[in-house]
Amino acid sequence: PAGWGRIRMGTFHSVCAWILRREASRGWWAEDFSIYDSDDQKALLRRVIRDLGEDGRVTPSQASSWISMRKNDLTGPEEAADSARTPWEKLMARIYLSYQAALRTSVAFDFDDLLTVSLDLIRRDIDIGGRYSRMFEAVLVDEYQDTNLAQRDLLLSLCGPDTQVCAVGDDDQSIYGWRGARIENILRFPEDFPGAKIVRLEQNYRSTSSILRAASSLVSHNSGRHGK
Repeated sequence: PAGWGRIRMGTFHSVCAWILRREASRGWWAEDFSIYDSDDQKALLRRVIRDLGEDGRVTPSQASSWISMRKNDLTGPEEAADSARTPWEKLMARIYLSYQAALRTSVAFDFDDLLTVSLDLIRRDIDIGGRYSRMFEAVLVDEYQDTNLAQRDLLLSLCGPDTQVCAVGDDDQSIYGWRGARIENILRFPEDFPGAKIVRLEQNYRSTSSILRAASSLVSHNSGRHGK
């Protein structure tokens, strides 16, 4: 079809990196910003923890996981600091604040920032938000059961009233809750996109009937799922 030459395909993170480079002039970052992978992130956190004098109390891995969960829930460093109650939460919030400041000084984003900064930009700048909500005629998201809050809100923000949206997923196969995935995203899809049609794919070609019966018997006890 004529429009297929303009298809953009990628992960949420790669699409957001593309948006941030296109819109660099509207933010504090440069177009050639760095993207920190897990090793870069932990190296920076190691330095932050040392500078705060907290060596031995927390590891870079612990801080990385805590900060990532806050970002996936769209909780910024100031909000995390305001809501911190326990000594551990207050320590983590201090690290979070210093870590974000260090990222900005380095003109860098970690993977979670690609989502949250893009979402904030689209929401905050009416011109940019309107442009992207008109850009995509159709959007397909795979493995929707493993999306987090930031990804769900990005999908809503990138889709205009005339955008055709298709999400593929299985609420019984959500396995990434430990890193921020929200099963509620796929369960509430019909509410987020009124008029959505649910197509159930109920023919299984991978497993024997005995395995399917055992699996179905087990997952039938789960609360919050679409029946099959």
